[in-house]
Amino acid sequence: RVNYSDGWHPEDCPGGVDLWPREADGGGKSLSRIDSNLYGNDVINWEANDTSPGVINP
Repeated sequence: RVNYSDGWHPEDCPGGVDLWPREADGGGKSLSRIDSNLYGNDVINWEANDTSPGVINP
């Protein structure tokens, strides 16, 4: 079980390992989608990024 920084979103993860970018969970970064043509619910399609919403990712 993973408890996110705000404590309100517990989620079961395979093998107890959270694969989502940790920096985007209270670390000051945004969660940015890598490719809008790929599945949005797949962790490998997301990365932690310094950009803000509405700004084009590098």
